[in-house]
Amino acid sequence: GIVVLPFSVSGEDLEGWDVEMVDLLSTNLDGVTGLRTIDSRTVLAVWDNAFGDDSPELDRILAMARRTGARYGVVGRALSVGTTVRMSADIYELNGKGRIGSATVEGVPDSLFQLVDRLSIELVQIIPVEEGSERGTIGLARITTDSLRALKAYLEGQQLYRHSDYNGAFEQYEHATQIDSTFGLAYYMQALSAGWGGLEESAEYLKKAARHSNRLPPREALIVRGILALHSGSLESRQLVEQAIRRYPGDHEAWAALGEVYFHLGPQLLMNPMTADSAFERAQEIDPTVGSDYQHLIDNSFGLHADAGRARAFITAYDTLASGSREAPLYRLGYRLAFGDSNEREAGWRMIDSLPGSYARFVARNMFWHPSLLALSEAVITSTSPTDRGRARGLASVRFGRGQVAGALDELSKPEVTEDIGLGLSYLASAWGMPVPASHVDRVLTRMDLARATPEVAFFVGAFGVDRNRRGDVAAARERLAGLADSLRAAGDRYKADFAAGAEKALAGYERWRLDGQSEEAFGMLIQAQREATGYLDAPLLANSATRIWLSHLAIELGDLPAAERYLGSFYGIREPFATSANFELARVLDRQ
Repeated sequence: GIVVLPFSVSGEDLEGWDVEMVDLLSTNLDGVTGLRTIDSRTVLAVWDNAFGDDSPELDRILAMARRTGARYGVVGRALSVGTTVRMSADIYELNGKGRIGSATVEGVPDSLFQLVDRLSIELVQIIPVEEGSERGTIGLARITTDSLRALKAYLEGQQLYRHSDYNGAFEQYEHATQIDSTFGLAYYMQALSAGWGGLEESAEYLKKAARHSNRLPPREALIVRGILALHSGSLESRQLVEQAIRRYPGDHEAWAALGEVYFHLGPQLLMNPMTADSAFERAQEIDPTVGSDYQHLIDNSFGLHADAGRARAFITAYDTLASGSREAPLYRLGYRLAFGDSNEREAGWRMIDSLPGSYARFVARNMFWHPSLLALSEAVITSTSPTDRGRARGLASVRFGRGQVAGALDELSKPEVTEDIGLGLSYLASAWGMPVPASHVDRVLTRMDLARATPEVAFFVGAFGVDRNRRGDVAAARERLAGLADSLRAAGDRYKADFAAGAEKALAGYERWRLDGQSEEAFGMLIQAQREATGYLDAPLLANSATRIWLSHLAIELGDLPAAERYLGSFYGIREPFATSANFELARVLDRQ
């Protein structure tokens, strides 16, 4: 491990170089000849905590460097004299051997990249090469950008992103990629900003970042692959991001990415719901100045825990970083409605009445999904206009969660609800034993054209076919899914092809169980299918939920109560409308054990 400390700078035109050199040199040195740089944000957070605005002596600097766990420390200086900039740096082996060498370069102020490249090369030549490693190629322009204007836009975007100004950050990253269309780091951050800002194009920017992965630092290249897999709904994302954690255990970005994977895919990974909180809290420990790390912790404080004290603590911390963001007042509003006294609740309702429908749904969906808050969620969604996009889908989910089946089905019958969502939620309600009338199912199924059906629609048509003992429907659905898997794979869409193939396997396993009576064989098929037919949002996620329902019921039938407990315990999270049904069955399983 190697830690780059803030440079001491003097002279004209060097403002900000003390911090900038930490970022640039850390990026350049990472992965070269076996080096692992300590994350620059971690370094700056520890530095600010230790020294503030002081100019510490060398022994204090080295003591701070040792606390990062690095083996080597870089202490540098930048001096501007006339039209020349001189950079020099000393490398210290922090285990007591002291300084092992120094490097110096000179150039003009606008040759920053070349200066950093040359300084990096000289520093690497000083450090002993570990056995089995190879000297890599140093080139700041190769792994970031060769445009100073693009870099400045990127750094401005970073500042805005940390304060949850996602629209402003997105514009800066977009400016950076317009200047340099191969700027992989900017595409990656553009994707994160788009995701938090609610833009559907997030995955497209991730793909662009992946296409330019040869210009990404090693850790970002690995994290980009993991987050792209997450947005594709693949459980592979866990392996990739956990690999990044093992390589860079002190990296803030890796822990934040792991929290995202656990938050969105935790139920499909059959994980304890607290794992996401633990990952985000670790990211905060490393760098407490990134607003996005607090947002899912706030979401879980309401939806997972219904814990007023926990919610208040995270909202307060978030406010100090992102008081001007879109989300900050919505979190404060949610707290008033859920946990405030009568006066605060009354003031909160006056605020709700003035919000656009999308903002009100944000409060209801992101915060009020705990069973004890579902009535409040329904009231907030109902306060929006009947023409509000997403109102019917939101009301259907909440009403299923409250056991109001007829009201939920009425909402699903509205034309703005897409056929995959309407069919999927109807099927899940039926699978949990709710009284879904046959007439509703018939009316929904008659609108489906399997020849043009998406994988999700084909899956649910087949699932209803098994339940109704209509083998012809099941065979047609499986044939459609197999054909889609082949065509998607031929088109290069691996993740969607994997979903279609997994969905076909799930239907085969369900048919083997329900219609052929081959329970043990079906159990193995469904276990494998549940790991393949996964999703990040909406209909694919609903399909995976159906497979987990089948597995929980089949495990009970086979007498494998620990397995039933695992599957029933996986029904939690921000997009899980049937948690109450799952909890009731889980309670019965626990009672039997």
